[in-house]
Amino acid sequence: TELEQTVTTLQADQKDLTTRRQVLTDQQTEANRLLKQLTDKTKAYTEYRDVTQNDLDEIDRQIAEAAKKYTTTTTTTTTTKKHTTTKHGESAGTTASTTKKHTTTESKRLRLTYPVPSQTRITTAFHGYAGHSGCDFACASGSRVVAAESGTVIVSADLTNSDGSYRSYGRYIVIAHDKTDSVGNSVYTLYAHNSRRVVSAGTHVHRGQLIAYSGSTGNSTGPHCHFEVRIHGEVTSPLNYLP
Repeated sequence: TELEQTVTTLQADQKDLTTRRQVLTDQQTEANRLLKQLTDKTKAYTEYRDVTQNDLDEIDRQIAEAAKKYTTTTTTTTTTKKHTTTKHGESAGTTASTTKKHTTTESKRLRLTYPVPSQTRITTAFHGYAGHSGCDFACASGSRVVAAESGTVIVSADLTNSDGSYRSYGRYIVIAHDKTDSVGNSVYTLYAHNSRRVVSAGTHVHRGQLIAYSGSTGNSTGPHCHFEVRIHGEVTSPLNYLP
């Protein structure tokens, strides 16, 4: 009958789809094996190409929700210098002095330092592969990861699977900075694949302060720090702000 033919066709299509999925899975596994082999040889560790748009959307949502919880303030510093001058005509031992105050305010312009002080060489650049949203700094596991600029930690979390294993960015941190870019846009930096996080959300950190130790949690071929700069939620090249 026509119904039986339809069912048979659907079953055949399902079997074909299952076969295609298995082929794609096998191809992805082989690609990951070769990538791991390459990065083990070069020590330029990076991410497997397994991150999906759903993964990226989830991270975007987490950052957007966290940003609503915290407000950042602009940090300024004031310094006062005293200059002592002697008036003409005063006798020896009688010194009249005047004090002048010079007040300077720290620039509000964003100026980043390297997130891994022991590794300032970028091993995989922004868009170094299709969709790569940051710069990778391959480094020994347990290397110090520091805040690239002062600001408030808005995310300090682990991305895990149902079995407890790490996925995507693994143990990651996001900082909302006190300073803006050149046109006043808010700036966030992200630090992924850490082995250990040492700051929690809501903590204010200073430029160069220890925030984590590097690792290879999540979607990672080996120990490195994946570093992102986000302007209004959009990723941009960290090279625009690093020394």
